[in-house]
Amino acid sequence: MTGIPWFPFFNGNLRMFPAAVVQTKVLQIILSKVGPATQSGPELPWALVFKALQQMLYSMACNTTRENCGVIWDALMALVWHVWEAMLERQDVDESTRHAFTAQLERSLQLVLNLSMYRKGLLVTKPEQLQQMCMRLVQDTKLPETCQENVLHIVAALLLGQASGLRLELSAVLVKVVRVGVWLKLNICSDLCCVLCSRASASSVHVLCCAGV
Repeated sequence: MTGIPWFPFFNGNLRMFPAAVVQTKVLQIILSKVGPATQSGPELPWALVFKALQQMLYSMACNTTRENCGVIWDALMALVWHVWEAMLERQDVDESTRHAFTAQLERSLQLVLNLSMYRKGLLVTKPEQLQQMCMRLVQDTKLPETCQENVLHIVAALLLGQASGLRLELSAVLVKVVRVGVWLKLNICSDLCCVLCSRASASSVHVLCCAGV
């Protein structure tokens, strides 16, 4: 399975996506195939589907612009919240189903991370929305530990992405939330500071100072 056959359906003129993609939820439907929380019917080879989706999103990223990338972000954000809400609503499932849901959330967050890191944040069209997602997940005590690392990497990509466009004051708020959040016991704060300092720039130092780190 490969994501390349899917890509031509989304490819349009002038690096824009066709109206059919923008006006419908076709992208969300395809992304929903990444796991059982959003996919009804027979079980699919989730890992293989995930690799195909990664390839499809990379091809889309290579053939669009920041201005036209909003449709991808809307679909990815909807996917993350759909999976997370499904996990919260179905607490009574058996262990194997819970593990499958957690793995799907991990894969969904990985797709968000891939697009966040593309060309140092060049295609992050809604940095404030991404910041809010990270803050909400960081403060949620029910988020599985296996998903926390992906969220941390998204935070780092957003803060360090030279083209992401997140305002410094919002960056400082995000760092502060991570610093005092429920992950303190996991030394997430120290890891985040190390990541920022490894790319020591004036903006990174300013973020750390504003956050009181």
